[in-house]
Amino acid sequence: MLKRTVSICLAMSLVTGNVAMAEEGPAASNPVQGEQQSQEQNVHGDMAQEQTNAEGKPATEQQQSAEMGNDQTQASKNAEQTQAAGTTVNQTQAANNGTEVKQTQTATADVDRQQSYEETGSAQQGQNTKVEANQDQVLAANGEASATQGQDVTVDTSQSQKVLVGDAEKGQEQGAQVVSEQDQYAKVAKDSESSVKMNQGTTVTSSQKQQLPEGQAQETAATNVQTQDLQTKGTSELGQNQSVDAKQTGDQQGAVAVATKNVLTIFERATKLFVSFLQDITIGDYKETIVREYELKSDELSRSQVETVTYEWGTVTAANCGRVQKNTENSIQANIISFISVTFGLETKPVLQPCGQETVDPKPEQPKPEQPKPEAPKTIPAPVPQVLDTVITAPPVATPTVQANKLPDTATNDLNLILLGLGLAAGGSLLYFGQRRKSKA
Repeated sequence: MLKRTVSICLAMSLVTGNVAMAEEGPAASNPVQGEQQSQEQNVHGDMAQEQTNAEGKPATEQQQSAEMGNDQTQASKNAEQTQAAGTTVNQTQAANNGTEVKQTQTATADVDRQQSYEETGSAQQGQNTKVEANQDQVLAANGEASATQGQDVTVDTSQSQKVLVGDAEKGQEQGAQVVSEQDQYAKVAKDSESSVKMNQGTTVTSSQKQQLPEGQAQETAATNVQTQDLQTKGTSELGQNQSVDAKQTGDQQGAVAVATKNVLTIFERATKLFVSFLQDITIGDYKETIVREYELKSDELSRSQVETVTYEWGTVTAANCGRVQKNTENSIQANIISFISVTFGLETKPVLQPCGQETVDPKPEQPKPEQPKPEAPKTIPAPVPQVLDTVITAPPVATPTVQANKLPDTATNDLNLILLGLGLAAGGSLLYFGQRRKSKA
């Protein structure tokens, strides 16, 4: 008999605002005659949901979504100010064949706004938006099981103002859009006790300021983090994908698309366990894919991939990390981390240490159990002298070269005899011509 305990708490306030108008104007959206006007608005929305399956129902799942959108407008004879923010959060979780499952989903959104205008032509407004979404899922299983979860967050903020000074109209516009998507999955094999912990987190912040006639400033930041922890004794697979598309318009404008993919697979080959790392990072037109495979022994294996790109408008950082270790009890511990950070116009760059101590090509010596084989030939010094002996015995073949040296000696003796004969012939000729001259005289 299956028993299931479910506790769900859901609260979402789409627009809860406190609007305060200055004494000169009754409504912010209607033209107001007077020296100055101002208004403020605070909007907060949250939702939370939790579900526990204590006895292992074959399938457990939950999902929640919310959309929050509101704006604020202030207008007068010579000025118009408008601010808007929209947020959408979708979260889903599912688990199959778990003996114990716990799923948690939370999301919050906050917007703070201020607007003011003076008939002297000075106008200013500011809008701060923050959205946070998180999901956690814990799965325990005594055999084959799986878990998935996904989280999508969209934030769209903008503000504009126009002021008429004399016959001249001055205006400002700025906006920020962030679209974030995250997906995770985990699979564990049969005949093995396993536990999996999954987490997804997204944080988006936007700060917008406008002031006429001075200028405007804007800062936008989006951070995505995904982690998974696994403990098992058999084959398994952890995988996660995430992306951030961000755009900022106005004086500080820019756009970028970032994506990461991180997969760790433990598999069996010829009765031995192996681990493979598949990591992929895309930042704009830049793309890098890394695949590594190692035999799983007692040493820790890790793989880290970190990329940072700096633009005129800000900085983008993406990272993938993976670690796995086999313990003495033949249990296996593994975890993967994926990270994306996009910052527009922020002077303080985020400090990135998602992987702890990072090793860019971790444990390259791991395949080196076969490397010591070059030293094994030290046990073969005996054949070496034999080879050398055969090489050394070859020089006696050079003994004919010693006999060949006698040929030059023989040739040298014949030459001496020839020279001696030529000398005697020359001497005889001289003697003959000398005697002939004397007879004629």
